[in-house]
Amino acid sequence: MGLKPGVIAVTAFCLTPQAYAPPLNMATGPDPNVDGYLRVGADEYGSWLSPGYDGAMLGDTYNPVGMDAGGLGPLETTFTNGFMMFVPATGEKALLSTSAIWQGVCGNATLGIAVVTANVGFDTNADGVPDRLTSTFSITGTGVSLLVDVEQTVVKVSGNSIVLLTQTYTITNQLANVSFNLVRLGDFDSDGAGPPVADPRVHVIANSTGSLRPIPARRKHPRRDSNPRPSAPEADALSN
Repeated sequence: MGLKPGVIAVTAFCLTPQAYAPPLNMATGPDPNVDGYLRVGADEYGSWLSPGYDGAMLGDTYNPVGMDAGGLGPLETTFTNGFMMFVPATGEKALLSTSAIWQGVCGNATLGIAVVTANVGFDTNADGVPDRLTSTFSITGTGVSLLVDVEQTVVKVSGNSIVLLTQTYTITNQLANVSFNLVRLGDFDSDGAGPPVADPRVHVIANSTGSLRPIPARRKHPRRDSNPRPSAPEADALSN
C-alpha cells in the first residue's frame, strides 16, 4: 500500500460531546436488553480487552436478536481485539493498546506508542449514550514518526438485525518514507480462560501493509464489522 501526498478530511455535523473521562464506552443505545444492542469500550488505539482479565479495560457486550427469548440476554463476545504493528526493515514492533497486561503477554515493544489526545465521546443520535469516539496517538521508532487519528462508531442498520462497528485510522507520516505491517488480532474466546495471546484461537481479522511518504501523506484504514463475531483464519505468528 503506497500513500501519495494529500489530505483526506472527514467532516461531521450535529455532534454533542459527552463530558465523560476515559476510558469510554460507545453503544447503540442506553438499554442493553434491546435486540441488537452493542457496547464497545475501546481505548484510544481502538483496542479492547475483557475486564475479567484486565480490570482497567471495559470489554464489549452484544445482544443478538432472539437472545432474550433463551434467557441469555447481552453477553461479552470478544476477549481481546487490537492491532499489532511491525516495521520489517528494523524488526521493531508494538501492540497498539493501553492494556499493560496484554502488552506484557506480547513481549517487549520496540516501537514507542503514546496517547496524544484522549478519547472524546459524541452522542450523534441524542439518546444520551456516546456512539462515536475520537482520539489521537503517536508511534515512534528508528526512522518512524507517525501520528494516527482514530474515529470509532457503532450504529444499527437494517433494524436490529445488523450492528456496524467502524474504526477509521488516519495515519500521517512525519518523517521519511517508511513501510510497515498492521495485523488486527481478535480473540473471541469469551470464557476468559488463559492469557489472550497464548490461546490458539487467536484470530487475524484484518491485515494491512503500508508504505508512507513524508507529510502531508495520509491514508484511512477503515475496519467494518457487521457482527462482532467475524469469521477469520487461525493465526499463530504472534511471536514475530
